[in-house]
Amino acid sequence: MKAISLAVFVLAAVPALARDRDSSPVRDREPTPVVVPKEPIQRRLSKVDDLLTEVIGRLQRKNSDLAASLKDARAEITELREMLSSAPSPREMADRDGDRDRDRDRDRDRDGRHDVVVVDTRGPQRPPPPPPPPVVYPMNDGALHGLTGAIRAESFPKDRLRVLEQAAPSNWFLVVQVQSLLTQFDFSADRLQAARILKPRILDPENYFKLYSSFDFQNDKAELKKILAQ
Repeated sequence: MKAISLAVFVLAAVPALARDRDSSPVRDREPTPVVVPKEPIQRRLSKVDDLLTEVIGRLQRKNSDLAASLKDARAEITELREMLSSAPSPREMADRDGDRDRDRDRDRDRDGRHDVVVVDTRGPQRPPPPPPPPVVYPMNDGALHGLTGAIRAESFPKDRLRVLEQAAPSNWFLVVQVQSLLTQFDFSADRLQAARILKPRILDPENYFKLYSSFDFQNDKAELKKILAQ
């Protein structure tokens, strides 16, 4: 009884596959390709083939008509297995499509025909905007304290200016920090030179006016004005 039930199920399913296959012949329209996992389907078809073989053996003597129908079903499954085995992989299909496209382009170029001409009607394109400037921060209090100590450790003004020249290019300063550094120089000429060194690294030029209080004489203030205007 179990064998007959299985036979009825297979007979109901497999001929439907055959009808679907026969209902859309290649001469009418191209079959729609699908991507399926090949090996799992092959394993399941093999399993169904084995079951059919077993059922046919059991029904050979009891029901010859049903056995004959199962043989037809088995033939259909065998044909499906062969079709699946010979089906190209997606990579092979892509390679074939690429070869076919190259052949078509070569033939078209040889004949001097061009089906499509692409024209850019968008007009001149604007260049991409420049990247935003990097975010910079003034020297932190700890680093400023260390720089002040290094300047104070030198005995001569030229050596103190040398320390400042080495530190300035890799740091940024606020005006209030520049005021603190200028106090490390005793002479106005040295303070003016320190201002020249630090001016390109000042982040808040709107506070330049505060630097004038670091100088006592008008001629020094006038020179500072020239430095800040550069």
